[in-house]
Amino acid sequence: MPERFALIIANSQFSDPKLARLVAPNKDAEMLKRVLEDPKIGRFHVTLLVDAPYTEIRREIARLYEGKTRSDLLLLYYSGHGIKDDAGDLYLTTKETQTDLISALSIEADFVRARLEKSNSQRKVIILDCCHSGAFMRGSKGKPVIGDNVDTQAAFAGSGYGWGILTASNAIEYAWEDNTLPVEVRASVFTRFLVEGLQSGAADLNHDGEVSLQELYNYIHEQVRTSAGAKQTPLMWQKAEGQIIIAQNPHPVVEAAIALPQELQQAIDNPLAGVRAGAVIELQRLLQSPNTSLTDLARAALTHLTNDDSRSVSQAATAALGSGASAPVTVPAPERHPSLGGDLRPSHTTIDVGQEATWTFTLRNDGDTDLYAINVRHGTTLLLKPFDLKVSETKQVTFTTSYPTSGRKTEEVVAATTSGGISVEHTATARVSVQQPKPALHPGLKLALSADAQVVNTGEEVRWSIILRNSGDADLRQVMIHFADQQKGEPFDLLQGRERRFTFGRTYNTAGEKSERVVATGIASDGSSARDEVQATITAQQAKQPQATPQETLREPLKALAKALDEEQTIQCPICDTELKTRNLVRHFDKVHAEDTSMNTAAMRKKIEAATSKATTSSESAGGLPGQLFRSDAPRQYTAQSTTPADKSSRAYFKMLMDSQRPDTQLQCPICNATLLAKNLLWHFDRRHAENASEPTQIPVASDLPAKTSGPAIQEYNITRPIVLKLMRVPAGEFLMGSDPAKDKAAQSSEQPRHRVNLTEYYISAYPVTNTQYEVFVKATGYAAPQHWKRTFLKPKIPSGVENQAITYVSWYDAVAFCQWLSKETGQTFRLPTEAEWEKAARGTDGRIAFQRPQKTWAIASLTTHELISDSPYGCMNMMDGIMEWTSSLYWTYPYNASDGRENQQVTGARVIRGSKVLTSFTSFTSDKAPRYAEREGYEPAAKVFPLGFRVAMVPALRRK
Repeated sequence: MPERFALIIANSQFSDPKLARLVAPNKDAEMLKRVLEDPKIGRFHVTLLVDAPYTEIRREIARLYEGKTRSDLLLLYYSGHGIKDDAGDLYLTTKETQTDLISALSIEADFVRARLEKSNSQRKVIILDCCHSGAFMRGSKGKPVIGDNVDTQAAFAGSGYGWGILTASNAIEYAWEDNTLPVEVRASVFTRFLVEGLQSGAADLNHDGEVSLQELYNYIHEQVRTSAGAKQTPLMWQKAEGQIIIAQNPHPVVEAAIALPQELQQAIDNPLAGVRAGAVIELQRLLQSPNTSLTDLARAALTHLTNDDSRSVSQAATAALGSGASAPVTVPAPERHPSLGGDLRPSHTTIDVGQEATWTFTLRNDGDTDLYAINVRHGTTLLLKPFDLKVSETKQVTFTTSYPTSGRKTEEVVAATTSGGISVEHTATARVSVQQPKPALHPGLKLALSADAQVVNTGEEVRWSIILRNSGDADLRQVMIHFADQQKGEPFDLLQGRERRFTFGRTYNTAGEKSERVVATGIASDGSSARDEVQATITAQQAKQPQATPQETLREPLKALAKALDEEQTIQCPICDTELKTRNLVRHFDKVHAEDTSMNTAAMRKKIEAATSKATTSSESAGGLPGQLFRSDAPRQYTAQSTTPADKSSRAYFKMLMDSQRPDTQLQCPICNATLLAKNLLWHFDRRHAENASEPTQIPVASDLPAKTSGPAIQEYNITRPIVLKLMRVPAGEFLMGSDPAKDKAAQSSEQPRHRVNLTEYYISAYPVTNTQYEVFVKATGYAAPQHWKRTFLKPKIPSGVENQAITYVSWYDAVAFCQWLSKETGQTFRLPTEAEWEKAARGTDGRIAFQRPQKTWAIASLTTHELISDSPYGCMNMMDGIMEWTSSLYWTYPYNASDGRENQQVTGARVIRGSKVLTSFTSFTSDKAPRYAEREGYEPAAKVFPLGFRVAMVPALRRK
């Protein structure tokens, strides 16, 4: 049984102050709901939404049009603001709508139109009570927000059939609220007459007991136009066969009807038996009308048709009179004459939506008598004037039609006449498949998709790089990127020959092969569509759980030992015998022993467990015994193997070793094998090993010292063409990167956590690239010179006195271009050093914190003199004294991982700069504020400022032998 569904949407309050608050919509919605639900009037199933969220409104609109049958009647009513964007597209506002971003939280007309056209129902009505103009006055439904006037017909008038649209005003008028009423009961002029016409039955203009959409519009139009003060013109657009009945008249007119409806009387008098049979059905329906006069006329007409010369019509009329008003009439099939035959065929079995199909109906007289006055109808349309058809003759009839929606469409053509008092009919049907047209694609967009790593760990973010290029012959507009089935960013324009790059992060929580898809769409200047789609795959694997280091296995036993003792008790560290309070035991371990790889972990663990066992059995065992754990007020006693404190004997050894070498000689620490200069031995011992009692205590003999060398143990490699370039070797191995806040009070969050990084061998230039070296590059390639260089006869020239000083005012792109030129000229692979390579070259492997310059104070003067300072264990100069230097790395968070995408040179984003941040302040400072090796900042790659220079790195595997 057909059902009737209505969705009423009313929005009166808005978060955007540019959208005026309304009074009428809430009252409109309540009044209309009561009328539509009334079983004597509308009999609708009503859903009411008042100031509902955007997502709920969108969901209920979709629900209204989906899952309904062909005979269901669907009604959508909206009261609120109607606005449109710069492109002229209409939107119905919600309480969350923002006028500066209309499309985000408004209901677009395209969405409603698509639901309207795709619905199975053939009876659909939209009623809009909102402004269609661009200006609003006091008492109107709003004020202008953007753009021109809203055109409802252009926005909603889809090409479907069986629908009607009723609006409160035309495209240049307001939808008014009735200011003559109190605020608490105020309604709009349009909706007031809409409800009044249905509730009173006044909209039943032909007094047949029913209110059709056309009658409702005619009534509202007349009332609004004649209403005092109203300046709006309701409009209606309709595409439907027959009348769409909105409601019943609750107060039917009882006066005698003058005559039957004109269309019905014409059907009764029609020469076609099939049309007269259809009139019988309509007459039977009128027998149910509360208008007794109309019922009498219908009964009289049926009585007349019982004597019709067509047996099928007379039988149907007799059955209608016999059934009265209780059951629908079943029209018996007309008696067929075997004369007519033929078929119906379309020009194409498959067409696009909106495309016309040409149908050919071929009619034959297969009988033995001629036929006269043959009518051929397609629906209610007469295709030709009545014609004669002699025996064995054929007749072709053609007609065209188009379809607004996709699917399988069936057409029917009926040919009929009367021969010898017998109805002669032939019905032919055929089908056509209607499909959505494929847009003509413009070959402009080209996509590339790649991941920074082909194999990633689950739970880690993968950086996907997308390159979008316009390789066509026209500019593209409204280009959009969809990544992982989601639109990324706002639409943009892409000029001919230009490209855009994007980077998106994606995390995968399960292992396996992961595929991503990117779709780009746009519109060319000729109106054609541009589209490209690519797909790429990576593998996600379960991340390996990090294993605890040997030192980490000692921390828990130490915590157990600390818990077994009084926190204020003074004890000796089981590892190094240092005296400290119990509460400080774990912190002492983290600071002194956590990264010490030289200790015997197994032996230390047994020692800690023995001390724990001793502490739990008796906390009074501290006396003055050698190797004791606890201390009383007596002086500390040392073990028999050591006659002097360990720190003094070890330090004396380090001092003797340092004095036996040149200051710049490279040595390895006898305890931890760290590589460092001889002049830094004592500094390294005091910082790293002074409190470690497990270190050697015996002073070595002279034969144990390394032989004194004639020069520093530093390897270098020199380039002579096209420029003179000195490269210093940095051997492969691990180093400590970043800062530990427990050891460096000035540590920044961007430098943490401190972590180990393993690098392969590489070479790095001993000095920053100078003005003279950069000038060779400029002259050889025609590349733009820095802006601060002087111009002589329009040619750039290095300012006098700074020829051999570091180049500054260069961007990251300038530095990369220099490296590409140098690689081409030398046949080697040159590039900017990575952030990790720069830091290792500057600070070495011993984890030093700050650069200690020999003199007590210094200032920016080093930038304007030729003073050279070696501040690197590998022989590099001025890494921490003068300028900040570009690296190849993106400014991402730690820990550093070269394979996580930060070394991708195609991705946009800030790049890391390293060097002496303090010296860029143009102020003098003392040695307690010395520049720190771990300092890092991020600059946009296009930045060109004074302190920014660079040095180069060379890949050793490709070095010329």
